[in-house]
Amino acid sequence: ETITTDSETNKIFASALDNIVADRGYSRCIGPFIFVTPLSIRKREKQLSHSSANQTRCITIVRNAIERGFARIKNFKLLANTIDTNYLPILHDIFQIILAIDNCFYPPLINNAERINKDVERIIQRLDLENDIDDEEANTS
Repeated sequence: ETITTDSETNKIFASALDNIVADRGYSRCIGPFIFVTPLSIRKREKQLSHSSANQTRCITIVRNAIERGFARIKNFKLLANTIDTNYLPILHDIFQIILAIDNCFYPPLINNAERINKDVERIIQRLDLENDIDDEEANTS
């Protein structure tokens, strides 16, 4: 899918973000954004490289909070199912109200941001470190 600079997506994100954290389905999108997605194992590979695995861990930490946020928002009856197109003109206002309620009356999605930031910094510092253990499979024959 191509996302053009005049698309609705661009109108929503262009002023706020330069990177969009997404799932693997967006890894093939072309557009003005940088999509940060978990990496996949390629054909004939048994596992990700050390660097790729560490990058994927960082993305997963961020996506965890995002996905839990989506789940919490979907608890609102209006957003639990397909949204009627009659709501499109006011959908932005509806989201603002729901998110304000969520921010005011629900606990934070991340309880210990300082610890998580330290974990992420540690992962980033070690992105290119190789594993000391050789890639050996157990001999089961």
